[in-house]
Amino acid sequence: MKKKMKKNTHGFTLVEVILAVALISLVIILSSNMLIFGTNSQKMTVKEYSIQSDLRRAIEQTNELIRYSKAVFAVPESFVSPDSAMDPGWSYLMVSPDGKRIVTMEYDDGLKTHVEKVVAEEAEGILYALSFDKDESANGDTVLKYKIHAYNSDGAGNKTDEKIVYETTIETINAIQVVDKGTDSSPSIALAFRSDGQTSGKGKNQIAYITIIMDISNSMNNTPSGGGSSDSETTNSRVAKVRSALIGDGTSKGNGIIQLFSKEENVFISLVPFANTANYPSPHANSNPAGQHPIYEVYKDSDLNSLITTIKNTKADGHDTKKYGSGQGGTNTGDGLRRAYYLHDTFRTRMSAMGTPINDKDQVHHYTILLVDGVTTFETEYYKYDDNGFYMDSGRNETFNKKTYKRFNWNTDWKSSKKSDFLPDGNMGLDYLSSYTPPSDALEINGAPYEGTINYKDYNWLWGWSNEGYSGRIVEYGRKNNSLDRMVLTGNGSSTINNSSYVSSVGSKIQGFEDSAGIRSYIIGYASGLTTNINYIGDKIGTGAAYRYKFDDPNFNLDEIFKNIATDIMADFWLAAGPQIVK
Repeated sequence: MKKKMKKNTHGFTLVEVILAVALISLVIILSSNMLIFGTNSQKMTVKEYSIQSDLRRAIEQTNELIRYSKAVFAVPESFVSPDSAMDPGWSYLMVSPDGKRIVTMEYDDGLKTHVEKVVAEEAEGILYALSFDKDESANGDTVLKYKIHAYNSDGAGNKTDEKIVYETTIETINAIQVVDKGTDSSPSIALAFRSDGQTSGKGKNQIAYITIIMDISNSMNNTPSGGGSSDSETTNSRVAKVRSALIGDGTSKGNGIIQLFSKEENVFISLVPFANTANYPSPHANSNPAGQHPIYEVYKDSDLNSLITTIKNTKADGHDTKKYGSGQGGTNTGDGLRRAYYLHDTFRTRMSAMGTPINDKDQVHHYTILLVDGVTTFETEYYKYDDNGFYMDSGRNETFNKKTYKRFNWNTDWKSSKKSDFLPDGNMGLDYLSSYTPPSDALEINGAPYEGTINYKDYNWLWGWSNEGYSGRIVEYGRKNNSLDRMVLTGNGSSTINNSSYVSSVGSKIQGFEDSAGIRSYIIGYASGLTTNINYIGDKIGTGAAYRYKFDDPNFNLDEIFKNIATDIMADFWLAAGPQIVK
């Protein structure tokens, strides 16, 4: 019995103990790993969620900035790095210099530096990048594409692989134009924005000066298709539609291009109406020889309202024939161009005289918009007048002071010829004259003024007397005047002046403006059959073919044309404006 009990109660062998311990250890290790994996997975999920959440907030804020900012510029790295390069007038959406945060850099006037505000928080092992690109495929110039990139990084802070990328397209609401200052070699990686209506930077002040040269001849009272009367304006007349395109409903909040331009701080505008001439304040008279068309700082409410009132009161020439007479509403395109040229040429000096000096460091961009509804029918020219005065024997003798004289009629015979086109600045010195009759010469006898009772017969005829005592000698009884130059308005207001030399002469000055930089110009022909005339003017003043708008073109729409011109001007102006690199 005892031997049997011993046999059945023996212990574990060493091998069994080792295997049991190994098995228990394996179970413990697997359980621990599963617990650790679960914890890490939870951490990764939380981190992923946090990154996703931060990026969603960044996208929402970026969309808000683009949508509602008054000015939006995509800029390359040179505009934001180093910090001292950033323009004090602008805020920036960008990635922080260490790449760990998405931030806005907003300028603090008190600290005199840009202050960081975090949009997407720092996340361990994550680096960010931004990229911006203007959407050229979109209809319009206000659409921007951008991407937000999130990368994993190694222990040395280097990007390893792209983890997340968000891409979206957004359109601005308040900005006229989205500008991308990046290039293929230096793409845009930050967004400069501002909401105060300015577009210039502190590096250099950018200014736009725009002249609007507006035909107000009689035919502007007609409808766009040529109907109606040229003597009275209707709601469908060309002049009414032009006013509407310029100022909309005529309020400061209207939707005309003038109100559009007024949203920009450094835009200046002059209106140059013309018919027979482009005299100011009336194109039909020279009531103020020194008169100059005003320069309106349209971002100022007072100037904006003043220009709106001026445009409201602008009428076509035929609206008051009792005042102007018939046939006085022709088209002197060259004179409108001449006045506009000198407005641009004297802009800096006039602004200084007005108390708003434009210094040499400020860059002025010059633009002119010409609207005509007819061909050229007037020109302003210099004529040379020569006095070919002569006498004529009347065949009669007269007795005077008991002496017998032969009687002559004296005629002052002036001959005129064109000398040159009229190109100086200022109003025309003549009112309505299409010709000039110089005064008669003074009566003389033997070279000395005669003080007797001999009088004028007519305006330019004088009585002359020849002393019979002078055998065969004709005594000088009239004085031949020296030749003179006179400004003359030529044309009759209705006959076409083809290939106007006046337009050509002024056009040479416009194309030679500021060392041949020229004045960027746009032409609108607001009547049928003006293609040849518009192309001639465009060639002479340097207007690009894409900026010549003709009524006969398909889908001609005056409102859209003016808005397209305004957009193009602001696009050109903004390319040079916007944030500057400040060193």
